[in-house]
Amino acid sequence: MNERHEQQFALKIAQRLNDGARDLSTETAGRLTAARNLALAHQKQPVAQTAFATLGAYIFPEPMRFRQMLVSSVLFLSLTAFSAFWMADREINEMSVIDSELLADELPIGAFADQGFSTWLKRTSSE
Repeated sequence: MNERHEQQFALKIAQRLNDGARDLSTETAGRLTAARNLALAHQKQPVAQTAFATLGAYIFPEPMRFRQMLVSSVLFLSLTAFSAFWMADREINEMSVIDSELLADELPIGAFADQGFSTWLKRTSSE
């Protein structure tokens, strides 16, 4: 349906409801009015909150928000674990490159244990 047909259909429904409401007895109309007022009294009203109020509601959750806290905690821990794994993997890869270059070098193994060699390495790496 297009918008015009929807509006016409809504008007027909409203007209039928109004016609039916006029045919109600005063007792029934009174009970319906009382039920409507009771329902409106129990209806939750939206409350405007600032960002800090929202943050406070998130930190000190209501029972309905426990699931959100659980999901966000699991997500945070997963990202932290992934980050730690990724950083460790990068460090291992860097060390393996250095080890490969040292093993491929022509220097004898004893040169690496020499105290003067480590001093020379530190001096040349800082330059």
